[in-house]
Amino acid sequence: MAETATASAVPGNVTRAIAKITSKPAYAHSDWGIRVDELSTGRVLIDRMGAKMFVPGSILKTYSVATVLKAYGPDYRFRTPVYRMGTVDEGILAGNLCLVASGDFSFGLRDQPGSTLAFNNLPELDHNYADTGFRVVRL
Repeated sequence: MAETATASAVPGNVTRAIAKITSKPAYAHSDWGIRVDELSTGRVLIDRMGAKMFVPGSILKTYSVATVLKAYGPDYRFRTPVYRMGTVDEGILAGNLCLVASGDFSFGLRDQPGSTLAFNNLPELDHNYADTGFRVVRL
């Protein structure tokens, strides 16, 4: 069993940041499970219901992303295609630049009937909650 850190070992700003997020009224009926282990020693730094079974959320993708980023290495560079929409006259673009995402083609949005996507325009809520604060965008 790993050694557990004392409460004083966790910086106060980390504890306050967690409390600020988890105590929001929007999450009044939510359960939070948080466990942070120190990689080099295995010491448990934060454990808030870390042994409770939860349905995996979208944060789980960070594990696979972290694995891929480690495999790519620190010198790998992602390439984002950029296209111009408009004309260039004497080096000045009369139009728009379009950055083309190469991963999540819906940018994390939710598909809806009628070729629409739902997205949350309330910054205090995670974009994955498709049932609150969403508006429809035509594709």
